[in-house]
Amino acid sequence: MGKEKDTNPKWLVLDGDLDANWIESMNSVMDDNRILTLANSDRIILYGHMRMLLEIRDLRFATPATVSRGGVIYIYDEEGWQWKSYCESWLEKCKLVQDMKAVGISAAKQKEAIDSLRNFLMVKYFPRMLEYCKRNFKRPFPM
Repeated sequence: MGKEKDTNPKWLVLDGDLDANWIESMNSVMDDNRILTLANSDRIILYGHMRMLLEIRDLRFATPATVSRGGVIYIYDEEGWQWKSYCESWLEKCKLVQDMKAVGISAAKQKEAIDSLRNFLMVKYFPRMLEYCKRNFKRPFPM
């Protein structure tokens, strides 16, 4: 009796800067044939239950062919959209919100409490704290 094939969902997460030659190799994986041919001629097949996520800084070396093959999510962070998105997500999941829903506080009062918390944390204090950290602390990676 042969071993059954594992078809549980798999994610290949590739994190790092793009290289012009490397991204061209990735086009074949993102194409219909879903096969990556390595420099030594080995081939890696990306099966239907597998997905690939490229987490990159920019699209400087990506060709239109690369961009058209994948779903691109771009987060512009000069204005703080990235951290604001994380904070918004946290607010939606925070225990305060869950507790208010559990005890039956009206949606209007929930919104008022969330807006108050958002203004207190994200508008008044968080941007100033980030600027202070940028000026006064050495970062282990570029920000």
